Amino acid sequence: MIAAIYEVITSLFKDEENGGNSDYHYELDEIDLTGFFTNTVIALNLFYQEVTEQEATHVEFTHLLNSLIIQFLMENEEESEVE
Repeated sequence: MIAAIYEVITSLFKDEENGGNSDYHYELDEIDLTGFFTNTVIALNLFYQEVTEQEATHVEFTHLLNSLIIQFLMENEEESEVE
Protein backbone atom coordinates (compact mmCIF):
# COMPACT_ATOMS: atom_id res chain seq x y z
CA MET A 1 0.00 0.00 0.00
CA ILE A 2 2.92 2.37 0.65
CA ALA A 3 3.96 2.10 -3.00
CA ALA A 4 0.41 2.82 -4.21
CA ILE A 5 0.11 5.95 -2.07
CA TYR A 6 3.59 7.07 -3.16
CA GLU A 7 2.62 6.64 -6.82
CA VAL A 8 -0.53 8.72 -6.37
CA ILE A 9 1.45 11.52 -4.73
CA THR A 10 4.24 11.49 -7.31
CA SER A 11 1.68 11.44 -10.13
CA LEU A 12 0.83 15.02 -9.15
CA PHE A 13 4.27 16.05 -10.44
CA LYS A 14 4.55 13.87 -13.57
CA ASP A 15 3.42 14.87 -17.04
CA GLU A 16 0.30 13.02 -18.16
CA GLU A 17 2.24 11.07 -20.81
CA ASN A 18 4.56 9.84 -18.03
CA GLY A 19 1.74 8.52 -15.87
CA GLY A 20 0.84 11.82 -14.28
CA ASN A 21 -2.52 12.91 -12.99
CA SER A 22 -4.62 14.35 -15.82
CA ASP A 23 -6.77 16.50 -13.51
CA TYR A 24 -4.07 17.89 -11.21
CA HIS A 25 -0.52 18.65 -12.26
CA TYR A 26 2.09 20.72 -10.45
CA GLU A 27 5.68 21.60 -11.20
CA LEU A 28 7.75 20.36 -8.29
CA ASP A 29 10.22 23.22 -8.52
CA GLU A 30 7.38 25.78 -8.43
CA ILE A 31 5.51 24.72 -5.29
CA ASP A 32 6.06 25.58 -1.65
CA LEU A 33 6.99 22.21 -0.11
CA THR A 34 6.06 23.34 3.40
CA GLY A 35 2.59 24.19 2.13
CA PHE A 36 2.42 20.94 0.16
CA PHE A 37 3.21 18.77 3.18
CA THR A 38 0.87 20.80 5.40
CA ASN A 39 -1.93 20.41 2.86
CA THR A 40 -1.18 16.68 2.60
CA VAL A 41 -1.72 16.27 6.37
CA ILE A 42 -4.94 18.28 6.18
CA ALA A 43 -6.18 16.14 3.26
CA LEU A 44 -5.36 12.96 5.19
CA ASN A 45 -7.28 14.31 8.19
CA LEU A 46 -10.31 15.05 6.00
CA PHE A 47 -10.14 11.49 4.64
CA TYR A 48 -9.75 10.09 8.17
CA GLN A 49 -12.83 12.01 9.32
CA GLU A 50 -14.84 10.80 6.34
CA VAL A 51 -14.05 7.10 6.77
CA THR A 52 -14.17 7.01 10.58
CA GLU A 53 -16.98 9.53 11.08
CA GLN A 54 -14.87 10.99 13.91
CA GLU A 55 -13.90 14.62 14.12
CA ALA A 56 -10.28 15.51 14.88
CA THR A 57 -8.47 18.80 14.84
CA HIS A 58 -5.35 18.88 12.70
CA VAL A 59 -3.22 18.80 15.86
CA GLU A 60 -5.15 15.80 17.22
CA PHE A 61 -4.71 14.09 13.87
CA THR A 62 -0.94 14.67 13.83
CA HIS A 63 -0.81 13.15 17.33
CA LEU A 64 -2.62 10.10 15.94
CA LEU A 65 -0.12 9.92 13.06
CA ASN A 66 2.80 10.10 15.50
CA SER A 67 1.28 7.28 17.56
CA LEU A 68 0.81 5.17 14.44
CA ILE A 69 4.39 5.62 13.24
CA ILE A 70 5.75 4.72 16.69
CA GLN A 71 3.57 1.61 16.67
CA PHE A 72 4.83 0.77 13.17
CA LEU A 73 8.47 1.18 14.22
CA MET A 74 7.99 -0.99 17.30
CA GLU A 75 6.29 -3.72 15.27
CA ASN A 76 8.88 -3.54 12.49
CA GLU A 77 12.02 -3.16 14.58
CA GLU A 78 14.25 -4.76 11.95
CA GLU A 79 13.08 -2.32 9.26
CA SER A 80 13.57 0.71 11.51
CA GLU A 81 17.17 -0.28 12.27
CA VAL A 82 18.03 -0.18 8.56
CA GLU A 83 16.80 3.39 8.13
